[in-house]
This record gives sequence, structure tokens and C-alpha cells, in this order.
Amino acid sequence: MNTEQPILKQAPTLCAVALAASLAFSGGPVLAAGNQPARLRVAVALVDEVVQSLLPVILAELPGRADPGHPATILTEMRYCGVSEKGAGRFRAVLRQGGTGVGAPVFLPGRDVCRPSLNDLAKRAEPKIAEGVAIADLEATWKSWELKVVLLRSIVLGSPRSGRIPELEASRVLWTVTTSDLRIASIGGEPILVHGAPWFAPATIEIAVFLGERASATPVPAGRKGVTALAGEANLAADVPLSFVNQALRQLTAPQPLAIPVDSDTVDLDKLSATQEGTGLTIRGDASPRSMRETVHVTVFVDGEDLRVSSVRAEGQGDDCAGLGAVARMACNLRGSARGVVAEALGAALTQRFQGQLVRELAGQQAFRFAVGGQTLEVRGDWLHLGFGTGSLSGLARVGTGGSGNEHDSTR
Repeated sequence: MNTEQPILKQAPTLCAVALAASLAFSGGPVLAAGNQPARLRVAVALVDEVVQSLLPVILAELPGRADPGHPATILTEMRYCGVSEKGAGRFRAVLRQGGTGVGAPVFLPGRDVCRPSLNDLAKRAEPKIAEGVAIADLEATWKSWELKVVLLRSIVLGSPRSGRIPELEASRVLWTVTTSDLRIASIGGEPILVHGAPWFAPATIEIAVFLGERASATPVPAGRKGVTALAGEANLAADVPLSFVNQALRQLTAPQPLAIPVDSDTVDLDKLSATQEGTGLTIRGDASPRSMRETVHVTVFVDGEDLRVSSVRAEGQGDDCAGLGAVARMACNLRGSARGVVAEALGAALTQRFQGQLVRELAGQQAFRFAVGGQTLEVRGDWLHLGFGTGSLSGLARVGTGGSGNEHDSTR
């Protein structure tokens, strides 16, 4: 991550990374009471893209993991098919025997793979695709920071050269993924911990995303209320309460100030906080241009149906010079005058750079990588809309995944 990245470019990073929370975390947090989550709604196509980026997975509970006489059984494809009557996530999947599954023909293309029965889907299989393949219906449930993927039913299609996938037992747990302690690299070097609680819906997966202080029990997942609806090209919707924003700002600036380029200078931002002002949002903090070595107060106000920077103000920090001796008072007054000059120059530069700009355009496209159980997953995205309601930011984004690293092992 670029250590000189503007603060406006850090917010989409936090939101985009959360889309993988339900499948990509490791650990087990205990969260502070009153820790309000950001809430995400992820479209089916993006769910499939993210899940596929985490595959192939060697299934530890099936033959081949520890028995050298059996080739490994590998989960190579997985498509989201909605929600069961009891609220579990339904998936259709492909299991292959031997090899890695990388480069194998795609067996479940497109969205219509959820409609036919397994038997009808099996009849479509070409002989060359069916070798060493089983198709299956899976069910995912979430509890106590664990997402468990269970086999509902399966059909073995063909006989591979090296043997045969055995008939699989229903109700067998194929894959367990913890949904806590995703470590996001921060500017100060200390990782930011994020924790996710998924909730399955007919056409989406919703995720409550927490920043990690450790103090209380498992939270309630996101549910239907208070999550922005997907619209247009957006495949991710986000609602982020101000408490979450401020917690993120504290963690981003706790180890060291945040550095942003302004003209030919670099400005260090510290003590950042966001508050609601009428129908808009005000961000306040301290700014220190490296070329001047003075600190001034900065206030940025954003508002509008699609958030836009409406004003930027910089003010010098005043010292009480009245009780000082003559020489000390003169030095104190000179420092105050210097801060005033810095504040005027910085305010003019910030106004010229940011005033009138859409926040989502200032954010630009984001692309970053993070480690997920032995491989690297890349997530990238653009905000399509950013708004502000009562105490909460709302956004619509178009997000996608990039390349991932090596084969993933379900025991990690």
C-alpha cells in the first residue's frame, strides 16, 4: 500500500476489503460493547467471483489428504444459489480428484447452474469433463465466528484414470472458515483487524463488518434492515456509521500521522475525526506541512446528494502569551504569526485542490492485496455513489477481484 496515499483513498480500501469477510478471515475476536459495524450487501455475481478467487481448496476430511493411496479431493468450483428456509446459504459445487483443479474445464458456467436438479446437471456433462468429477449441493451456516460448509447431496460422474471419487456422505463438513481477524496493512505498520458476520439472502450476502477491539461476544449478523439497496452497475452497497469511521481514523493515524501530497509538498494529518453537521459531514484534524514544520487545524465539510467537498478551512493554533516575559512573549507571538501564515497558505492550497470535488472521484480506483490462508487475494473497485444520512455514510461501488496466489488448503 502506498504510504503517501491521501486519506480519501483509504476509506474505499476498508470497505472493499470487507466484501471478502465472510470467507476470508482467520482468528476469533471478542468485540467491545457498542462497537457498531459497517454493513455490506454483496451481489450474487460478486459473491461467486470472490469465492472462486479462494479456490481450489484441498478438502481435508475426504480421502487423499492423509492417505497416499488416494489422490486428493479438491473443491474447484462453487456458485451461490440463495438461502434455505432456515437461513443457510445454498451453493452448487464441483469436486475433482487428483491434480490441483487449476486449468480444468469449467463445469458450472453462468447463473443457470442453480436451476436444474443435480441429476439433470449430470446428464449435461461431456465424458471428458466428467472424468474424476463429482457435483454437489452444499449448505453454509455461520455461528460463533465460524462459517461451516456442509455437503447436502452429491453425484459422482465418472471414473478418473487414477481411481474413483468415493460416494460422499451427506451432512459431512467439507470446509470450515473462521470469519475474524482479517489483517489489513496500515500506514503505521500495525495491521488493522476486521471481523465479519455474514447473513444469507435470496439474491445477496449481507455482512456486518467490525473493527476489532476485544471485549464482548458474537454479534448478530447484518440482516435486512438499514442496508443500502443495490442499484445500476453496483455490486456492493455499504452503510458505515460515524462511530466506525472514527474508529478507522484513529487506527489509521495512531502509529503515525497520515501523509497526503498537496502540490509539491507533503502534509501530515493527525487527530482526525468526523462529525455530522446538519445534512453534511465535517472532518477535523491537525495538519503539518513538512516544508514549514508548523501545525494548524484543518476543517473539511462535505455534503450533497452525492458527497462533494463544499469548503476547506485551515486555522493557526493560538498560544496564550499573556503571562510570559517580554522576550518569551515576543517568541510566542512570532510562533502564532507563523502558524497564521502557514494556515493561510495551506488553506488556499487545500481549497484549490479539493473544493467542489466529488469525494468518490477524489478516492479514485483502489487495488490492494491481502493474505488469505496461504494465498494472496487482490480486490479492486470504484465508488459509483457516496451519500450521508443520519449518522451514517452510504455508498454504492463496482468491485472485482484480481489474481490470487497458490492453492489453498482447507486445514489452514
